[in-house]
Amino acid sequence: MILKFILFINFLLVFVVLAYEINNKTQLVRWSMITLFLPIVGFLIYFVFGNGLKMKSAKRLKYYSFTTKHYLSQTNWFNEKTKNNLAETKIYINGKDFLNDLLKQIAKAKLFIFLEFYILASDKTGKKLFDLLAKKAQTGVKIKIIYDGVGSKKTSNKIWTCLKNYGVDVMPFFPPIINNTYINTQINYRNHRKIAIIDGKIGFVGGINIRSDHMGYEKKLKPWRDTALKINGAATHDLTTTFLNDWQFVTKAKISKNDINYFFPQIESQKGIVLHTINSNPIDKNKKILNFYINQIKNAKKYIIVQTPYFIVDNQIINLLLDADKRGVKIAIFIPKLADKKLVYANTLMCLKSLVNSNVSIYLYKGFLHSKVFITENVVSIGSCNFDNRSFKLNFETNCYSKNKNFIEKNLKIIKNDIENSTLLTNKLYKKIKTKNVFYIAMHKLFVKFL
Repeated sequence: MILKFILFINFLLVFVVLAYEINNKTQLVRWSMITLFLPIVGFLIYFVFGNGLKMKSAKRLKYYSFTTKHYLSQTNWFNEKTKNNLAETKIYINGKDFLNDLLKQIAKAKLFIFLEFYILASDKTGKKLFDLLAKKAQTGVKIKIIYDGVGSKKTSNKIWTCLKNYGVDVMPFFPPIINNTYINTQINYRNHRKIAIIDGKIGFVGGINIRSDHMGYEKKLKPWRDTALKINGAATHDLTTTFLNDWQFVTKAKISKNDINYFFPQIESQKGIVLHTINSNPIDKNKKILNFYINQIKNAKKYIIVQTPYFIVDNQIINLLLDADKRGVKIAIFIPKLADKKLVYANTLMCLKSLVNSNVSIYLYKGFLHSKVFITENVVSIGSCNFDNRSFKLNFETNCYSKNKNFIEKNLKIIKNDIENSTLLTNKLYKKIKTKNVFYIAMHKLFVKFL
């Protein structure tokens, strides 16, 4: 009798899945089968991972998707003729240098500090930042923090309470239902951004989180190689826009016109390079970052360079890279030699299979490569977006890009140094690594088939 009841309920749940996925045939078949053959449990998995962004959240995201021009037009100083995206830049290739400079700029802050990070950990690295923020808050500097509910799950709640007591505004992005757990109906949608804005004039963006392993302190993942960018100039306004849109989303409250005037100071940048910010999120139908990469791959004539910790892409990207290879474009893909997630690494290996047999050069960085960099002869992009489907389609991501030739050359010099610290992935080495990861590759095949 109980079994019949469970099967009846599960039958109804299958229809719920069918109703939600009626316009997506691929997802409809996959999730219906999972729900059907894993009674009740299958639906719970679907509820957490497969049922899309909540309708209320999606509507709110659209409502607060303002442009930089929208904000600037409400300031007292805005003149469209004088607006530019110029900025002086500094590239960081490790977490220690990035954090030291970030802390220096925070110490100099006079008006406000915005921080939006996937991981803000309560370890010795995070403590440096939190102690400084508490001091700055006591001097009257306005501080707003957004942290991801999954990425910062392990961060002590005492940290957030302490900062709030000092007057710091702290908000989680898609927090769990129960604190410090993975019980989260929006667990599949992560705010993976890593941005900081100081006084509206200086910004930071890249792939570096505030956690000790990102500083290179984790022995198993040494050396840790990452990339971040400091922006000093009017281009910072785009990062402020990204932050304020997300802030309004998590607080469900609009920014006042007075605050807009305060958060967007007039910057008469005459030096530096033209720099643009590009964002993506789960409701972004245009998949801006993904399509940016697609267009750049199509337009590349000389070379394409990709640095990513995870290379997990659809056949569309693989075929575009193979087409570029056939037309004589030199392609270099950098992934880490060390794996932080065995199953994900196996996924990367399988996605690289057809590229290993081509003229594409695949480099294994001797350590853990967490850098998210994309370069062609036309452009450089640096940011939080991994070269994988999760970042392209599910995460909230931010990259900055420039077409400045000198900036491209600076990044190419860094790449040359990375080649010296990498091993070329040959067919023989690829087979050897596959053999070592045979269990995880088998798991990968299982997950690909059913999910």
